[in-house]
Amino acid sequence: MKNNYFIRQIMPTVIVYLIVISLAFLLSLLYHLKFSLAIDLVRFSCPFLIIYLINSFKYTRHRVHLLQQSQPFSPKTPVEYQLTVNYQTLSKTTQLQIHQLRHDEQEQLDHLELYAHEMKNSLAALQSQAADHNQLDRAFVLSAVHETNYYLDLILNEDRLSMGNNDFKFEWINLFKLVNEILKQDASIFISHQLTPETRNLENVQVLTDRKWLRFCLRQLFSNAIKYSTPGQKIEIVWQRNAILIKDFGSGITKHDLPRIYENGFTGENGHQTSHSTGMGLYLVKAVTQKLNFSVQITSEPDQGTTAQLIFSPNYINV
Repeated sequence: MKNNYFIRQIMPTVIVYLIVISLAFLLSLLYHLKFSLAIDLVRFSCPFLIIYLINSFKYTRHRVHLLQQSQPFSPKTPVEYQLTVNYQTLSKTTQLQIHQLRHDEQEQLDHLELYAHEMKNSLAALQSQAADHNQLDRAFVLSAVHETNYYLDLILNEDRLSMGNNDFKFEWINLFKLVNEILKQDASIFISHQLTPETRNLENVQVLTDRKWLRFCLRQLFSNAIKYSTPGQKIEIVWQRNAILIKDFGSGITKHDLPRIYENGFTGENGHQTSHSTGMGLYLVKAVTQKLNFSVQITSEPDQGTTAQLIFSPNYINV
């Protein structure tokens, strides 16, 4: 910036000087005068030009220093005024970016602390059971391992989202196969909570999207349905119109909490009733859908249950 400002500052004077010297040589040529007169003009004026350039450079350096140090600075030329505006705009933008980066960094640290706490709880429960029993209950072990994997999954995927990782791979995905893969992987959790998953109308449905992120969203919605359901109930997974619905018949969400369910870290009344709620699942699902080609919608009635939908555009559906 300093060099550009210096050049713009001296350019008018230098141009005028060159024009005067050129006119002197031109007049000498037209009127058949001795070129020595023009040469003498250059010889005697050049030291003044050099002194002017040196002083201008010192002046420019001082003015730019004042500007960069955010010291009181009153623009004296149009060039200085424009530089001041540009520098203030750049400085403000930089400060906002720094503030946002610090905020995001602190947010990630808070989330890591929360996830680490929850994983520590799961491992502590396993350790306690191991100390009190010679043999551990298989369902209890699988549940603890599932919870630990769940929080690790949250950590990794939140990190990918925060890094702006957009390496999406779009492909046609058979929903019936994908849902059954997830249900098979999480079968022990359904069993330990005494819940029955029921699928309908998924057999011939294909959607065009990223498999990894769709799988992540479905697992988060399944996890929420399991978390807030009562033992002995069922969880319905249904294709209807242009959406896959995950419907539970649990505690539901209050009307007061419903508008805030996508907020970062929001747990609501239901979250306060369980020690395993981080308020991050729906926040991350929403973040994923904003980057991909489907959307999420949640409807709920207190004490009647919750229905989560992943809605696809007809252009990305093959039935």
